[in-house]
Amino acid sequence: MSVKNAMTVEFLRSAYGGESMAHMRYLGWADKADKEGLPKIARLFRAVAYAEQVHATHHLSLIHI
Repeated sequence: MSVKNAMTVEFLRSAYGGESMAHMRYLGWADKADKEGLPKIARLFRAVAYAEQVHATHHLSLIHI
């Protein structure tokens, strides 16, 4: 599937950027939790980071950058 509407493509690009940043932010928090001796919290942050990565990948696949 490919999106052709220019406005929709811009929204998807913006969403891709947000999801990508969220992915990295969650990974950073996971590292911090590890350093603070909170491995279960770190694992949760990594799980959420993975979900954000999936979202970003999906947005990217729709706009074919």
